[in-house]
Amino acid sequence: MSSVPSPESNQILPLAVICGASATGLGVGRDLGRRGVSVVFADFESFRPGFVSRYVSKVEPGITAKSEEDLVEKLVALGSRQPVKPVLFQTTDQMVLLIAQHREQLDQHFHIANSTRPGIADVVTDKKSFYELCVKHGVVAPRTSFPETLEQALTVKSEFDFPVIIKPIHGHLWRERLKGRKLLTAASPDEYEQIVKKFADDIRELMVQELIPGPESNLWIGGLYLRQRDGEPGAIFTGRKLRQHPPGFGSASLADASPNEDVVRLSVKFLREIGYRGVCGTEFKFDERDSQYKMVEVNPRQTLWFALIDASGIPLNYYAYCDLGGLPLPKAGSLRDGTKWILFEKDLITSIGYILKGKLGLFRWLGSYRNIRVHAVMSMSDRRPMFSLLRTYAVRVWSRFILRS
Repeated sequence: MSSVPSPESNQILPLAVICGASATGLGVGRDLGRRGVSVVFADFESFRPGFVSRYVSKVEPGITAKSEEDLVEKLVALGSRQPVKPVLFQTTDQMVLLIAQHREQLDQHFHIANSTRPGIADVVTDKKSFYELCVKHGVVAPRTSFPETLEQALTVKSEFDFPVIIKPIHGHLWRERLKGRKLLTAASPDEYEQIVKKFADDIRELMVQELIPGPESNLWIGGLYLRQRDGEPGAIFTGRKLRQHPPGFGSASLADASPNEDVVRLSVKFLREIGYRGVCGTEFKFDERDSQYKMVEVNPRQTLWFALIDASGIPLNYYAYCDLGGLPLPKAGSLRDGTKWILFEKDLITSIGYILKGKLGLFRWLGSYRNIRVHAVMSMSDRRPMFSLLRTYAVRVWSRFILRS
């Protein structure tokens, strides 16, 4: 069988199926695999590091799909042959929206979080709808504008101080177009005009947002799981981004666990009010100008830094698995303040850039690596994903720069 007996009983544990085999999914698989849960990854690219983890099922092969339709068909086939319903996780926006779209069909074969459904998943992944939710529920967010024409985009610049952020409303659809970046920045009105004119035909797909000043350590992150039966928080984590890649505006490359009751309060209040139940990652920027935490985004899934949560003493992924699978819930744990997580290869690039610009001293950089307890990919007990990651980078470089040259 593809599920394994619980060490505490003869009960068959549900298979954990993780849609997305990148470093994010790998972190989820490791958290569950260490607790005896059998894991299967599903993705569109076979070279993703999760597929070669030591924690993958020895019976059920991973799913590599040629298209979204192919993925759904293979998930249905996998779920239908299990002795108990597997638990389904999604670790990318594309996967969240895909599962939500086919929720009715997949619900017959998987335990799926209530948050992965139309009306929640598509709203919080759409940055315009998300901003409207913030306004509706009185959540403070960075000042944002959604121009619908080039003329409006050129006019709205007078409402902002520079620099400003320009980013797509549906970020996952623009990754290739922006060459892996999440957003663009304009340091001056002239640079802003150049950018919006370049994307004039797609201006309705872009948003303009104020850039909140302050260091990256003012970016606070929350990892939460809200129970299916009552929407109450079962496991809660808070921490900070210490560095990002690309610098200043990318994904976390170094983060630590740090308690913050304001982030917990604001996150739980917002999620309760929109009827959210499931795994969630929130992000706030503390604005030193008015001493307010401003909500930047809500991810209806695990995010890249989620491996930090388990390492800091909060078994959030396992708690989610047990709640979704109808198993006894583990203790929520207590936060080990100062625990750090790193995506080393990306953080090294960011750090070198800061050092060369005089923004980071050598000894301060080395000191920032104290208390690292978990890496995004590197692990001495699970080595093969490290080599798979090198292949992933090679494929990206080949497709992005060599084939297009």
